[in-house]
Amino acid sequence: MELVLFVDDINISGNSALINSFIRFISAKFQIKVVGELKRYIGINVKRASDESIHLDQSDDILKALKRYGLENIKPTVTPFDPAWSKIDEDKTEVNQTNYRSMVGTLFWFAMATRPDILSSVVIVSQFQEKPTKQALFAVKRIFRYLKGTIDLPLIIRVGDNPTFESYSDSSHGDPLLSRYSMSGSMHFWGDAPILWLSRKQRTPALSSAEAELIAASSTARDNIWLCTMAKPYGVRLPTILHVDNQATIAIAESEGLIRHVKHLEIHDLFVRHQVSSKKISIHYIPTELNLADIMTKGIKSVTDFEQKRSAIMAGKRGRDILRILSDS
Repeated sequence: MELVLFVDDINISGNSALINSFIRFISAKFQIKVVGELKRYIGINVKRASDESIHLDQSDDILKALKRYGLENIKPTVTPFDPAWSKIDEDKTEVNQTNYRSMVGTLFWFAMATRPDILSSVVIVSQFQEKPTKQALFAVKRIFRYLKGTIDLPLIIRVGDNPTFESYSDSSHGDPLLSRYSMSGSMHFWGDAPILWLSRKQRTPALSSAEAELIAASSTARDNIWLCTMAKPYGVRLPTILHVDNQATIAIAESEGLIRHVKHLEIHDLFVRHQVSSKKISIHYIPTELNLADIMTKGIKSVTDFEQKRSAIMAGKRGRDILRILSDS
């Protein structure tokens, strides 16, 4: 039996007899309300499809947010971020900081709960919370425009047969929107089901793309170990697979001892090397067009590329989409 607790909301799954026993036990000590099959939890709509997949969406809360910020009549767009945004003549006129932070915080909740497709965009606009400008607010509103156009897009949880635990790692390099720091991105799957996605500004400037990718891979490896610990009861097999699209990074991760390219890095940025040498992680090369963590590091120029990766992540058909893209190339 699994139990998920958020404040005073409890979600229980597992053996029916154990669930009923737990309900009897807790109801004898507290006043509780049993609502039956899970349909909504902490603002997330939950639907079970005929193929046994689970569909999660936040359409109700997105609609409320659009109304709260006076954006219910904005024109939808097909992508959450314009890669050319930084090249637009910057309007440095400052806007209301409280409202800007509220909008960014709302977007973060959607991004972390059910919308991995907007996370990297939200991380970028969050960099301007200290002194938000009209240009930054324009980028925030674009994310809301995208959410309006995809308000009913669900995150589909479909594990599949004989699931394995796999992770994808990627990074940008010297992003001008991040003061020349790089952005790490990761996607973690159990079978075809996305279970964790992250987008982070790196703590130190990377001197090369390989170094940025190595820092990102080490961050992904740390999350990987945490997830493996959590998933032990479900039979996670080691080594788990980590997909990276940089051959130099893989060569460094699989090498032994200090080498010239990494001797200046912090210990935590070399963590992936330890995990590979201890055979807890097997690092594999994957072409950039198939790297699903790419969507976590930057705004993608090609609408087709963005939609393919979004579908592979959110539609619960990662394996099939990757095989299709390979067959088309």
